[in-house]
Amino acid sequence: MGIKLKTLIEDTSHQFERNLSLIDLANLVSDYYHPDVLIVPRRIARLEGHKAAFRYFGWTIAAYYVCCNHHPSIISCFRMALVLTQLVSPGMRGRRAERPKSIKGKITMKNRILCSALFLLVSSIGASAEETRPIVDATARTAIISAYEPEWVELRAALHDSKQYIIGRTTFLTGTIEDKPVLLFLSGISMVNAALTSQLAIDRFNVSRIVFSGIAGGVDSERSIGDVVVPSQWSEYLESAFARETKEGYALPSFESKAVKNFGMIFPQPVQIASLSAETEKLQWFPTDSKLLALARKVADAVHLDSCTVDKTCLAQQPKVVIGGNGVSGQVFVDNRIFREYVRSAFKAEVVDMESAAIAHVAYINNRPFIAFRSLSDLAGADPDQTQEDVFEKLASKNSAMVVKAFVKELP
Repeated sequence: MGIKLKTLIEDTSHQFERNLSLIDLANLVSDYYHPDVLIVPRRIARLEGHKAAFRYFGWTIAAYYVCCNHHPSIISCFRMALVLTQLVSPGMRGRRAERPKSIKGKITMKNRILCSALFLLVSSIGASAEETRPIVDATARTAIISAYEPEWVELRAALHDSKQYIIGRTTFLTGTIEDKPVLLFLSGISMVNAALTSQLAIDRFNVSRIVFSGIAGGVDSERSIGDVVVPSQWSEYLESAFARETKEGYALPSFESKAVKNFGMIFPQPVQIASLSAETEKLQWFPTDSKLLALARKVADAVHLDSCTVDKTCLAQQPKVVIGGNGVSGQVFVDNRIFREYVRSAFKAEVVDMESAAIAHVAYINNRPFIAFRSLSDLAGADPDQTQEDVFEKLASKNSAMVVKAFVKELP
């Protein structure tokens, strides 16, 4: 992508964010419309040895693709680009590319609009989401996700050759950690945020595998604050049916499952996943990639975890790395001993968090290897007096990040 086109896209993006009028946007595009600006559609650019310069209609096409960067509707972007075509007239400022001699003097404004419309229509028909919203960085990278700021402090500090991309409301950072190409970003807290941003990363970057680094609540009484747990599978444990209460007890509709022990009226259910076949796929557990899990097991003993915070609040025991077991995720912060005991009993869970299973779900749908590293910041309701997350979240975040860095170093 040329420097001028890159500047055009960045500046036009700012105009969208500022909600300026189409006239202002048209003026901006006209400012950058110059014979040296070459617009190369992704379909053609993918073919090695082929170059395509759409000089005469380039600014209209650029406006279409910029719009697709910020708007989910192809039709809306199509209309916007055509409006711009009508607005950018010979009287507006900015140089215009010289027309080829074969058509010089023959292209009217009407024909220009029709030609632009034809190109946009052809480029849109059958386009995948990836083609509609172009990949912004083609390098194959390991996506390393954290939910919120404390969880990625150590990872950002370890990132070299950083480059920032802002897409929607998410900041993505590309670069290297331990000389391996990575993509860092914050998913936001909880399941929907995690799923949305993970899918966005897959759509806009060349994500080869997904790694999560963050904190969690400990559910297994054998686990302690500071430990780093790497489960072998994850469940969306709050996917559930609320049962009707009758004289005989709780009654579920016949189509709901009783496979997992209930918590009062709450009966956990498998996640239903759309399938190309007529039958919907149902999953209670999303697996961690076996090769990534084996690699995590290989590096586990080599990492020395912190046991004291920066203000010298120290743990009673040295934290350790635990590979395997179950993890569960849901849109609830758990700080309740009774519910903790239920989760351990019903799901045999080691940890509970608010994002991992959602990202594992996205990874499964997109056929991307996934693994999550979770360090315990609290005991999900078994802490004495009150939750200890605010005391140990930074220590736990650092411990998780240290294991992740050692893991990334060993990636092929």
